[in-house]
Amino acid sequence: MKLSNNKDLNSLLKSAQAQGWEFVAKNNHIKGKNVNGQTTTISRTPSDGRAFKNIMHDLRIKHG
Repeated sequence: MKLSNNKDLNSLLKSAQAQGWEFVAKNNHIKGKNVNGQTTTISRTPSDGRAFKNIMHDLRIKHG
């Protein structure tokens, strides 16, 4: 499922989905929820140089 035009973000979210996260695209953000009930909101177009590291920290996943 394509949630963003950013290929790196899509890859990161795909890894998170394999680890139990579900995502729904809403306007300019992506809402995420895992099986433990943790939620997060992610920008569909992250512009910060540390954005992916911060998203990985928020999702508590290992990507790669």
